[in-house]
Parts: sequence; C-alpha cells; structure tokens
Amino acid sequence: IQKVLKAVGCREGIGWVQVMLDEDGHFYIIEMGYRLDGDMMYIPIKSLLGFDTVAWIVDYALGRRNDPALLPPSQTKAYKRCGSSYMLWTNNDGVIAAIPGVTVDSLACVGDELTKYQPLGDILFDTNDIEETCRFIQKVNDTVKITNDRGENVLIYYDDFDYLRKVYEGGLAGK
Repeated sequence: IQKVLKAVGCREGIGWVQVMLDEDGHFYIIEMGYRLDGDMMYIPIKSLLGFDTVAWIVDYALGRRNDPALLPPSQTKAYKRCGSSYMLWTNNDGVIAAIPGVTVDSLACVGDELTKYQPLGDILFDTNDIEETCRFIQKVNDTVKITNDRGENVLIYYDDFDYLRKVYEGGLAGK
C-alpha cells in the first residue's frame, strides 16, 4: 500500500486504508483515502499514541514542516491500549422518531428517512485494554437505541467479543 501511495505521487499527508477480513481468511481493501478518515480515528489515536494528526496537517497547511521522526512508529502488533470507532448502522428502514428532550448528533436526524444498512454515526473512545473495550461496547449496546416511526430499534449491535479478544491477543492472523 505504501508503494501504491508513492507511485501515485503521495509524498506528504495522511493516508489510510480500510480492509475487511472475510470468512475465507483474506483481507480485502474496501476503501482508502489521502486525507483524514471519516470515522475520526485520529481522535483516539491522539490519546493512544500522543500524535495529533490534525495539528500535523494544520502545520503543513501553514508551511511549517515537522520532523518525520515525530511520527508514531509503524504498528507491528496490537497496542496494549485500544482505540475504537464503534460505527452505528441500521438494520431496518423507516423514519427516525423523536425522543422528547433528547438531542443526538449523528449522520441522520429525527424525521430523516433511513435505508437498511445505512451508517448513522460513530462513537469514538479509547480504553486501557480489550476487556475495557468489550465492556464499553456492551454498555453502548445496552443504552443506545434509535427507533423508527414503527417503534423498531434500527441499530445493528456488535457482540462477538470472543473474536475481539482473540484478535487482540493473537493479531489478525490468529497467531
């Protein structure tokens, strides 16, 4: 991926790649960008690695160059702390119903029409380890609910915590 970015002329900036690990054990690139990522992972990265991606980009735009030695080291294994973006997706269609007295900041608002498998927003957080990550995701699952005009909860919840623990301990290759 680094060779591809260099080959197309990317020299300075932020690049990222999203991949999907399929049931067949292969990784598939599903999206890449030469910009900040839309799921805002730069927020937990700042807490985890002490690297402020936004400040780095602003410095660059203002003509200030930072020392590349200040970049975080390449990742070779899972970090002890976990940075996560828990993406909220719909499992149903309909119109978002209002909850009196509650304001929600997301990609969709009360009254918006939804389609099945539509992204709704992100919950960004960082934790000290995988157990804290699993507990946080479960807390989100237990408390966050978005209903449609038929009273149905439209969210898909992640609950394969054993898989998360396995990947955290052994990496994506399962070692």
